[in-house]
Amino acid sequence: MATECKKRAVLVGCNYPNTINKLSGCVNDAKAMREMIVSRFGFDSENVELLTDEPESTCKPTRANIMAALKKMVVAAKEGDVLLFHFSGHGLVHRIDPHQPPNEGEAIVPCDLNPIFDVDLGQLIQLLPSGSSFTIVSDSCHSGGLIDKSKEQIGPHSTLR
Repeated sequence: MATECKKRAVLVGCNYPNTINKLSGCVNDAKAMREMIVSRFGFDSENVELLTDEPESTCKPTRANIMAALKKMVVAAKEGDVLLFHFSGHGLVHRIDPHQPPNEGEAIVPCDLNPIFDVDLGQLIQLLPSGSSFTIVSDSCHSGGLIDKSKEQIGPHSTLR
């Protein structure tokens, strides 16, 4: 008997309130993504974890919390599952050696300012079961190559009418 594929998501919005790094709109981006994937793309809201740095949020998007949510999603994945990680917030490029290529050490910045680097995400991707898919959408400056050394695929799409 074939098992039904599950769609799972971790959505993060960091506005960094009350800091010099403050942004506006990132929490709204994550909430809009949740609404879209549930209403238009068939994600079950029980399989969508939303982490924001709003004052009333019970689970802040710290490095530890984001990594735990991602690991939980990846470990639960089975063949055929569809996984989505959406991050809206700051990004950075960390270069110890100024002669490194510009895409070395790219990261996203959680609300505790403890970066999640491309290698951290790469290690999670290695845990994925064969036949599952993992999409990362990062709306953050300086982090365009978060998974550039991983197998990237642009596949077929459909257009809603």
